[in-house]
Amino acid sequence: MAYHKKYSVAITDSDGRTQKFRLMEDLFYHFNRGRSEHIPFRTALNKASDENPDQETQAATKPFEHDGRTYAVHRIPFDESLPELYRNSRSGASKSMPDRSHTTKSRSHWWASDPTERFWLEATDRADIGADLRAPLTDAKGHDNWHYSLLKEARIGDIVLHYDKSPGVGGIVGWSRIASPPRDASIVWAARGTSARARGDAPIARPGYLIRLSDYQQLPQVLTLEILRKSASRLRQLVDDVYACHSKGVSLYFPFEVSGVRDLRLLQGYGFKLPKDFLTLFSELSSVPCDGAFQLAADEADMDSFNPGEIEDARERVTRGIKVRRGQKNFREMLLAAYGGRCAITGCDIRDVLEAAHITPYLGPNTNHVTNGLLLRTDLHTLLDCDLIGIDPATRNVLLAPSLRTSADYGHLHGKSLRCASPISASPSTQALEAAVLRLGWMTEPPGSA
Repeated sequence: MAYHKKYSVAITDSDGRTQKFRLMEDLFYHFNRGRSEHIPFRTALNKASDENPDQETQAATKPFEHDGRTYAVHRIPFDESLPELYRNSRSGASKSMPDRSHTTKSRSHWWASDPTERFWLEATDRADIGADLRAPLTDAKGHDNWHYSLLKEARIGDIVLHYDKSPGVGGIVGWSRIASPPRDASIVWAARGTSARARGDAPIARPGYLIRLSDYQQLPQVLTLEILRKSASRLRQLVDDVYACHSKGVSLYFPFEVSGVRDLRLLQGYGFKLPKDFLTLFSELSSVPCDGAFQLAADEADMDSFNPGEIEDARERVTRGIKVRRGQKNFREMLLAAYGGRCAITGCDIRDVLEAAHITPYLGPNTNHVTNGLLLRTDLHTLLDCDLIGIDPATRNVLLAPSLRTSADYGHLHGKSLRCASPISASPSTQALEAAVLRLGWMTEPPGSA
């Protein structure tokens, strides 16, 4: 719901008592400060707000009932003398507990400190679920809206569960992996909210974003809304547990209403965040890889031209983040031929210690391209995977992290020229080398900082 700042609002109960608020967000703040006695009331308020009538009327919500009384919220002329409850709470002027409402202006990233929190949810009725993620850049008012834009914060390799809202389905039907960063794209979109349906909004072309997905897997059994409702108490506990680990004002972007006042339901919106422990609650999700592991056939490889912007994430990580490289027999043979059976840096010709290394990290079969590879001695391959070695895209000279430049074992390799591949067409991709160098945080360090 959009709130116009030229209006203040007044909430009146059936006994005639009226309370005024500077803005609608101040009313929400007043009833969303975590006080248990307000939970049923704010649930009813939120529902009435979701179902608000036409913006041209003076009603800010539909009338709603709570505890034997009827409440209505109306717009009134803007009253500058009323306190700025919400704004003061954000600036620290108020000691009251901040609200938990979702706001993109102060979007929380409660998952940022835990790299295992890599799970999201798409809610859609598309026929091509699992092909990609797509949503408008802004809402109908031209504002950033987390319901649309939240999924842009997912990382390559994160897992997206797909909730199919189509009639007769109503549940989580499968999962995919994020395979690319978001890019701007023109999309066809129709809003699905209550007001949009009432207006009969038709799909139109809008500026949006698109995120490629890979490896869509259909669940053996749909996790239906009915099953979710049977676990409502466990989901409420899950939400409480996440809140307990973070600040009280954090927004979870959780996809389901679990207030307990009424049956669990899917909230309006396109993209949501899921705590990792959500997957452990349902046997229907047992096929979803909770640890990020992904299986490949041993002979998978791809000889099409390599494009690091169009790759699929199929990485596994083991101790110290060194990647397990699988399905690379053909990839290694190509690099052995291109570098004459010698390490591209040291010239070592002991084949038992030579490995096929990826310049752009291994993200699936599309990255097994000779121009995305280097034939390296095992220890140098590990250093490359640990982002301690790079290759200058312009000079093709070896770059060492500052911590290695004084090493007796590796210091002499800094500035060393990379061996030439044969044929020249098998030489490392400049685009891949440039992308790899950009990942090296130490490249921004001043000389002698190590």
